[in-house]
Amino acid sequence: MILAAAVLLPALSWAASELPGPLSRRRSQLSAAGVTLAFVLAAGMTLLQLVSGGVQTTGGLLGLRLDRLAEAMLLLVLGVGALVQLYALRNLAGAPEQRRFSAICALTTSAAALTVTADHLLLLVIGWELTTLGLLASIGQRHELPMVREGIRRAAATLLVGDAALLVAAAIIWHTSGDVSLAHLGHVAAALNHARLAILGVAIPAAPCTALLLVVGAAARAAQLPGQSWLAATVTTPTPASAMLHAGLVNAGGFLLVRLAPIFAAGPAGPALAFAIGLATALYAGTLSMIRPDVKGGLAHSTSAQMGFMLLACGLGAYGAAIVHLIGHGLYKANAFLSADGAVAAHAAKRALPVNPPSPTPSAVSRVLLPAVVCAATFTAALLSFAQGALEDPAAMVPVAFACACAVTVSAGLLRGSRLRLVSVLGLAGLSCLAYAALLSTATGFLRPSLSASTHTVGLAVAAPTLIAGFLAVLALIEFRASALDRLRLRLYPLLLELGGVRLPSSRRYREPAVASGHLPAPVRLAERSLTA
Repeated sequence: MILAAAVLLPALSWAASELPGPLSRRRSQLSAAGVTLAFVLAAGMTLLQLVSGGVQTTGGLLGLRLDRLAEAMLLLVLGVGALVQLYALRNLAGAPEQRRFSAICALTTSAAALTVTADHLLLLVIGWELTTLGLLASIGQRHELPMVREGIRRAAATLLVGDAALLVAAAIIWHTSGDVSLAHLGHVAAALNHARLAILGVAIPAAPCTALLLVVGAAARAAQLPGQSWLAATVTTPTPASAMLHAGLVNAGGFLLVRLAPIFAAGPAGPALAFAIGLATALYAGTLSMIRPDVKGGLAHSTSAQMGFMLLACGLGAYGAAIVHLIGHGLYKANAFLSADGAVAAHAAKRALPVNPPSPTPSAVSRVLLPAVVCAATFTAALLSFAQGALEDPAAMVPVAFACACAVTVSAGLLRGSRLRLVSVLGLAGLSCLAYAALLSTATGFLRPSLSASTHTVGLAVAAPTLIAGFLAVLALIEFRASALDRLRLRLYPLLLELGGVRLPSSRRYREPAVASGHLPAPVRLAERSLTA
């Protein structure tokens, strides 16, 4: 019953605040208190389960269960919900949308909690659809703005396709196996492997068809190609709503594939599609996140890119690493959006400061090869000693390589100045690699009882050349001069906007960008107004 209380408490707190009486004058505070109490209950249940050594508890008649995967996701959902609600008490104080936001956040938090703790496919689908409604409601709080209406239109169109695909997949599972219990997914996958679907007189294998539909549903929620543009169109939503959207709702796509992994990986079609979509979105949205000038727009494209990497990991069968990345991204994006106002102010203050003369720059060998050697050596030592569990699945090398590339990129970007700075930066890079290896090993061991074994996945023979090419591209970008990056940004941005569905006038094809004074050319300013007005 405690699990059911943790799931329903956010919605119940909102319902209590709507009753006539003294509590109705403090609706936002009561909703925030309900979500916070639900998080405390979930944390207490997780702690008790760890102390007792159990791996799963049930929620009685509601059809809920709390295994290791559900524990991690429930803490993320309720933690982000509580943080956003408490932040909104100050951020939206006196705003006309405060009451509506507290209601939407409370109801959506309960719907997301139901999704991650459901023990039956029917409950998971119900929670998924309720979360979609809450997502659209949170986007449309300022519906009087044209850009908000455009964001709702794009989001509704994309999520309608994804949710329809999930409903069809659920119908196929029900029709084929007659079993909706998520505890019997192995038997469901076996039944799908022997079933055929008669569509227009043609017999189609049920397993790959269901897997592809699940990928479509997950990709739509995670803002992946070709429907990634809906997330970037939601930047005009209030900051607390953006934090909840990026940190707790978009992540559901990866959770869906991990929870239904026996069906998703029953054949090569599902993992191959997830790998292809995730890789393409990571490259496309990652490029946009680096060249988009506004803070929230860059964060939105960064979310699509990170969710692409998460789908790529699912396609490789690295489910534990995908969940670690999902939770880490959720916590980071919650902090990034809730501190976006401070980031804008800091950026403006930095631009107002006088320009200092450039400091001496170390050679390319010091800036690239040394960080690469330090990070590779640190990871190797960690993975061969205390973090051996992270290498039990060969697919775990994908996030390890990604973390190594990130450490090298950050280290190379910070290496400016004296030898003491060089030593300190390299030392911090090595410590960060050790910390990530320890986190990956510990989290993978914690989640292993709830994760399915990888069956048909994209092999490392396909992924390794892609990772090597991406790593070399990152190193090449590090060596670009600032002026070259400015020209690249100003030429790529209009092109990528048009690829994403934003139509620009023919005058966007300019010869040389006039950026001497730091101003964007007219076509880019026009595109920015169309996206953020």
